[in-house]
Amino acid sequence: MKYYHFSSLVIDLLRSMELVVEISSKREVLTKKILLRRLDNSITSLDIYARAFPETPNLILFQFTETSPKSHALLTQMIQTFRVEIQRLKPYLNKPGKELLDQIVYDNALETRIKNLPNGINQLDIVSEARISQLIQLFPCLTNSELAICSFLSLKMTIDEIYSLTGKTSNCLRISFHRILHKTNLSSGKELIRILESMK
Repeated sequence: MKYYHFSSLVIDLLRSMELVVEISSKREVLTKKILLRRLDNSITSLDIYARAFPETPNLILFQFTETSPKSHALLTQMIQTFRVEIQRLKPYLNKPGKELLDQIVYDNALETRIKNLPNGINQLDIVSEARISQLIQLFPCLTNSELAICSFLSLKMTIDEIYSLTGKTSNCLRISFHRILHKTNLSSGKELIRILESMK
Protein backbone atom coordinates (compact mmCIF):
# COMPACT_ATOMS: atom_id res chain seq x y z
CA MET A 1 0.00 0.00 0.00
CA LYS A 2 1.38 3.40 -1.00
CA TYR A 3 1.51 6.17 1.62
CA TYR A 4 0.60 9.72 0.59
CA HIS A 5 1.61 12.72 2.65
CA PHE A 6 -1.15 15.35 2.91
CA SER A 7 1.06 18.05 1.36
CA SER A 8 1.37 15.96 -1.83
CA LEU A 9 -2.43 15.93 -2.18
CA VAL A 10 -3.00 19.65 -1.56
CA ILE A 11 -2.62 21.94 -4.58
CA ASP A 12 -2.59 25.29 -2.74
CA LEU A 13 -0.88 24.78 0.63
CA LEU A 14 -1.40 28.44 1.61
CA ARG A 15 -5.17 28.07 1.08
CA SER A 16 -5.12 24.97 3.30
CA MET A 17 -3.30 26.78 6.10
CA GLU A 18 -5.81 29.67 5.90
CA LEU A 19 -8.64 27.16 6.26
CA VAL A 20 -7.05 25.42 9.26
CA VAL A 21 -6.64 28.76 11.08
CA GLU A 22 -10.25 29.74 10.33
CA ILE A 23 -11.66 26.35 11.33
CA SER A 24 -9.65 26.27 14.58
CA SER A 25 -10.99 29.68 15.60
CA LYS A 26 -14.68 28.85 15.02
CA ARG A 27 -17.10 26.85 17.18
CA GLU A 28 -19.24 25.64 14.30
CA VAL A 29 -19.11 23.43 11.22
CA LEU A 30 -17.63 25.32 8.28
CA THR A 31 -18.18 24.52 4.63
CA LYS A 32 -15.35 25.49 2.28
CA LYS A 33 -13.88 24.44 -1.05
CA ILE A 34 -10.37 23.21 -1.74
CA LEU A 35 -8.34 21.85 -4.65
CA LEU A 36 -6.96 18.35 -4.08
CA ARG A 37 -4.92 16.00 -6.23
CA ARG A 38 -6.50 12.56 -6.48
CA LEU A 39 -4.37 9.44 -6.21
CA ASP A 40 -4.53 9.12 -10.03
CA ASN A 41 -2.93 12.64 -10.19
CA SER A 42 -6.05 14.36 -11.56
CA ILE A 43 -7.18 17.53 -9.77
CA THR A 44 -10.64 18.13 -8.36
CA SER A 45 -12.49 20.75 -6.34
CA LEU A 46 -13.99 19.33 -3.16
CA ASP A 47 -16.39 20.65 -0.56
CA ILE A 48 -14.93 20.43 2.93
CA TYR A 49 -17.09 20.16 6.01
CA ALA A 50 -14.87 20.75 9.03
CA ARG A 51 -15.06 21.46 12.73
CA ALA A 52 -12.48 21.72 15.48
CA PHE A 53 -13.10 19.61 18.58
CA PRO A 54 -14.36 21.95 21.37
CA GLU A 55 -11.97 20.65 24.03
CA THR A 56 -8.96 20.32 21.71
CA PRO A 57 -9.11 22.95 18.92
CA ASN A 58 -5.83 21.69 17.45
CA LEU A 59 -7.74 18.55 16.35
CA ILE A 60 -10.01 19.05 13.34
CA LEU A 61 -12.49 16.63 11.80
CA PHE A 62 -12.72 16.91 7.99
CA GLN A 63 -15.27 15.47 5.59
CA PHE A 64 -14.55 15.79 1.86
CA THR A 65 -17.42 15.69 -0.64
CA GLU A 66 -17.08 15.81 -4.40
CA THR A 67 -19.75 17.08 -6.80
CA SER A 68 -22.57 14.56 -7.02
CA PRO A 69 -22.96 12.29 -10.07
CA LYS A 70 -26.39 13.88 -10.60
CA SER A 71 -24.77 17.32 -10.99
CA HIS A 72 -22.16 15.89 -13.36
CA ALA A 73 -24.93 14.33 -15.47
CA LEU A 74 -26.85 17.62 -15.58
CA LEU A 75 -23.72 19.56 -16.56
CA THR A 76 -22.86 17.04 -19.29
CA GLN A 77 -26.37 17.29 -20.71
CA MET A 78 -26.21 21.10 -20.74
CA ILE A 79 -22.82 21.12 -22.48
CA GLN A 80 -24.08 18.73 -25.17
CA THR A 81 -27.13 20.94 -25.77
CA PHE A 82 -24.94 24.03 -26.13
CA ARG A 83 -22.59 22.26 -28.53
CA VAL A 84 -25.47 21.20 -30.80
CA GLU A 85 -26.77 24.78 -30.95
CA ILE A 86 -23.28 26.19 -31.54
CA GLN A 87 -22.68 23.81 -34.43
CA ARG A 88 -25.85 25.10 -36.10
CA LEU A 89 -24.61 28.71 -35.87
CA LYS A 90 -20.87 28.30 -36.53
CA PRO A 91 -20.99 27.79 -40.34
CA TYR A 92 -22.34 31.33 -40.69
CA LEU A 93 -19.48 32.96 -38.76
CA ASN A 94 -15.94 33.93 -39.71
CA LYS A 95 -12.98 32.87 -37.53
CA PRO A 96 -13.10 35.86 -35.11
CA GLY A 97 -16.88 35.40 -34.85
CA LYS A 98 -16.47 31.72 -33.99
CA GLU A 99 -13.88 32.53 -31.32
CA LEU A 100 -16.12 35.23 -29.85
CA LEU A 101 -19.08 32.85 -29.83
CA ASP A 102 -16.98 30.24 -27.98
CA GLN A 103 -15.96 32.86 -25.44
CA ILE A 104 -19.51 34.12 -24.87
CA VAL A 105 -21.09 30.69 -24.52
CA TYR A 106 -18.43 28.94 -22.46
CA ASP A 107 -17.11 31.88 -20.45
CA ASN A 108 -20.40 33.51 -19.51
CA ALA A 109 -23.61 31.54 -20.00
CA LEU A 110 -22.22 28.11 -19.24
CA GLU A 111 -20.14 29.37 -16.32
CA THR A 112 -23.26 30.97 -14.82
CA ARG A 113 -25.13 27.68 -15.07
CA ILE A 114 -22.22 25.80 -13.49
CA LYS A 115 -22.24 28.22 -10.54
CA ASN A 116 -25.97 27.60 -10.08
CA LEU A 117 -25.53 23.84 -9.80
CA PRO A 118 -25.81 22.54 -6.23
CA ASN A 119 -22.08 21.90 -5.95
CA GLY A 120 -20.76 24.18 -8.68
CA ILE A 121 -17.45 25.89 -7.91
CA ASN A 122 -16.79 29.58 -7.48
CA GLN A 123 -13.31 29.55 -8.97
CA LEU A 124 -11.88 32.29 -6.74
CA ASP A 125 -13.14 30.51 -3.60
CA ILE A 126 -10.81 27.55 -4.07
CA VAL A 127 -7.57 29.53 -4.10
CA SER A 128 -5.92 31.25 -1.13
CA GLU A 129 -6.96 34.84 -0.48
CA ALA A 130 -3.29 35.84 -0.28
CA ARG A 131 -2.68 34.47 -3.79
CA ILE A 132 -5.71 36.32 -5.20
CA SER A 133 -4.62 39.56 -3.47
CA GLN A 134 -1.13 39.19 -4.92
CA LEU A 135 -2.57 38.64 -8.40
CA ILE A 136 -4.85 41.68 -8.08
CA GLN A 137 -1.85 43.81 -7.11
CA LEU A 138 0.16 42.48 -10.06
CA PHE A 139 -2.67 42.66 -12.60
CA PRO A 140 -5.49 44.97 -11.39
CA CYS A 141 -7.05 45.07 -14.87
CA LEU A 142 -8.02 41.36 -14.97
CA THR A 143 -11.56 40.04 -14.52
CA ASN A 144 -12.41 37.41 -11.88
CA SER A 145 -12.41 34.71 -14.56
CA GLU A 146 -8.95 35.78 -15.77
CA LEU A 147 -7.66 35.97 -12.18
CA ALA A 148 -8.90 32.41 -11.63
CA ILE A 149 -6.97 31.18 -14.69
CA CYS A 150 -3.83 33.01 -13.50
CA SER A 151 -4.20 31.52 -10.02
CA PHE A 152 -4.44 28.00 -11.47
CA LEU A 153 -1.40 28.63 -13.67
CA SER A 154 0.50 29.96 -10.64
CA LEU A 155 -0.16 26.58 -8.98
CA LYS A 156 1.55 24.96 -12.01
CA MET A 157 -1.63 23.30 -13.18
CA THR A 158 -1.80 22.01 -16.75
CA ILE A 159 -4.35 23.12 -19.36
CA ASP A 160 -6.10 19.74 -19.02
CA GLU A 161 -6.35 20.20 -15.25
CA ILE A 162 -7.74 23.73 -15.66
CA TYR A 163 -10.22 22.44 -18.25
CA SER A 164 -11.42 19.70 -15.89
CA LEU A 165 -12.05 22.30 -13.16
CA THR A 166 -13.57 25.11 -15.20
CA GLY A 167 -15.27 23.27 -18.05
CA LYS A 168 -13.69 25.74 -20.51
CA THR A 169 -12.40 24.27 -23.76
CA SER A 170 -8.73 24.55 -24.68
CA ASN A 171 -9.77 27.11 -27.32
CA CYS A 172 -11.53 29.27 -24.71
CA LEU A 173 -8.55 28.98 -22.38
CA ARG A 174 -6.23 30.01 -25.23
CA ILE A 175 -8.40 33.06 -25.97
CA SER A 176 -8.44 33.99 -22.26
CA PHE A 177 -4.66 33.54 -22.07
CA HIS A 178 -4.10 35.89 -25.04
CA ARG A 179 -6.51 38.42 -23.53
CA ILE A 180 -4.54 38.28 -20.26
CA LEU A 181 -1.28 38.80 -22.19
CA HIS A 182 -2.78 41.80 -23.99
CA LYS A 183 -4.09 43.38 -20.78
CA THR A 184 -0.84 42.87 -18.85
CA ASN A 185 1.38 44.17 -21.69
CA LEU A 186 3.80 41.28 -21.22
CA SER A 187 5.97 40.35 -24.18
CA SER A 188 5.32 36.60 -24.18
CA GLY A 189 3.39 33.77 -22.63
CA LYS A 190 6.64 32.41 -21.18
CA GLU A 191 7.16 35.66 -19.29
CA LEU A 192 3.62 35.49 -17.87
CA ILE A 193 4.07 31.85 -16.80
CA ARG A 194 7.45 32.69 -15.21
CA ILE A 195 5.88 35.52 -13.17
CA LEU A 196 2.92 33.36 -12.11
CA GLU A 197 4.99 30.32 -11.16
CA SER A 198 7.38 32.48 -9.12
CA MET A 199 4.53 33.49 -6.79
CA LYS A 200 4.72 32.10 -3.25
